[in-house]
Amino acid sequence: MASNSPGGREHAFLLCAIGADATDAKPITLHRLIDAGLDWNRLLARARRHRVAPLLVDPLNALVPERVPADIRSLLSRKHRGTLRRGVHLTGQLVSILNRFEAAGVRSLPFKGPTLNALAYADLGLRQSIDLDILVAQADIQAATLALVELGFSPRLQVDATRDKAFFEFENAMAFRRTSDGCLVELHWALTPKYLPFLADPGQVWNSVTVAYPAGRAITTLAPEPLLLFLCVHGAKHSWESLCWVADIARLITRQPTLRWEQLLSDAAAGGSLRMLCVGLLLARNLFSVTLPEPVNQMLASDPKGGAIAHTLAEALAGEDAPVMSYPARVLFHLQMRERTADKFRFLQHLALTPTVRDYELFRLPKPLTILYPPMRAVRLVLDYAGQGRRP
Repeated sequence: MASNSPGGREHAFLLCAIGADATDAKPITLHRLIDAGLDWNRLLARARRHRVAPLLVDPLNALVPERVPADIRSLLSRKHRGTLRRGVHLTGQLVSILNRFEAAGVRSLPFKGPTLNALAYADLGLRQSIDLDILVAQADIQAATLALVELGFSPRLQVDATRDKAFFEFENAMAFRRTSDGCLVELHWALTPKYLPFLADPGQVWNSVTVAYPAGRAITTLAPEPLLLFLCVHGAKHSWESLCWVADIARLITRQPTLRWEQLLSDAAAGGSLRMLCVGLLLARNLFSVTLPEPVNQMLASDPKGGAIAHTLAEALAGEDAPVMSYPARVLFHLQMRERTADKFRFLQHLALTPTVRDYELFRLPKPLTILYPPMRAVRLVLDYAGQGRRP
C-alpha cells in the first residue's frame, strides 16, 4: 500500500501489519514505510482507536529489532499480555456462567468474546474483548436472569412489570454487570433486533454450531458461516466505525479455510442481509488482503452499490478521527445497506415507532398505557431531531 494513501503512512503501515497475508513482501513494505518517516505515536494512537494494537506485536517482532523503538515494543508487549490475561479471565467467567445455565436448564450459545478469539485468532491476547455475549431462548430469559443474579450480576436496566412486554418485544438483549470485578454480560434472546435482516429463520443458529477452545476450554458456539454473516451484519449496524470489526472478519476467513461459501451466500440472500455480507467481505479483501473464492469475487463485482459503500467506508476508516455520521446520513446508510424494499420499510418503521431505553426512562407509563410508547417515540423524534441532528 502506498504511503500517500488516505490516512498516510501510519494507516498504510497498520493495514499492512495486521493484514491477513503472510508473504515475504510484508516486512519489506513495513521497512519501506518506516524509512519514509513513520510517526510511531500516531501509529499507536490509530491502533488504539481501532482496538487492534495487540495485532501489531507479531509483525513488529518480525522486523529488524533496531528499526522499532524499544519503548514501542515494550508497550505493545504489555498490551498483548494484558489482553491475554483478560481473555483468560473472561473465558473462566464464561465457563462458570454456562455451567450455571446448564444446571438451571437454560439452553445457551455464546458468541463473540473468547469463542470468536479462538476461531479467528487462536490467541486470546490478540483481540480485545469487552463483554460476554450469550444467546438464550426467549422462554429461558427469566431463568437465565436468575442464574446471573446468583452469580452476582445485576441488570443495567431495571425493567418493571409495566414495561417488560414492550421491552422484550423491541429489544434483543439485556446487559448485566457485576460490580465486584466489572464483568459485563450481554444476554441475547435474538442475535439481531427484528428490524435488522439476518437469517430467514433466526432459529436455525441453534443447529449451526461448532466447538471452540479458548484457553483450552471446549465451548459450543456459532458455526463459522452464521458467525461470519453475523459479524458483517453487526459491522453494518454500527456503520463500520472501527477496523477491529473488519479484522475479525479477515481473521475468521483466513483461519477457517473450509467455509461453506455457497450456503453462506444462500442464507444471506434469503434473509435479506446479502449486501451487508458483501460490504464486510469487500472491506476485509480490500483493506486486509483476504483471499476470497472466485465465485465470491464475482458476486461482489455484481453489486456496484455495495462496492461504492465499501469504498466510502474505507476512506472514512482512514481518517485521523473516528468516522462519525450525521443522523440523516446514518439513516440513509442503513437504507442503502438493505437490498430488499420490504426491509427498508421495516427499518423506517422501527426507527419511527420502536421505543428505546431512553423512551422508557423519559416516560414512565402504567401498564394499560404502554401501547402509547410507539406514537410517543415518533413525537419525541420530531421534537428532538428537528434542527438538532442528535442520535436516538
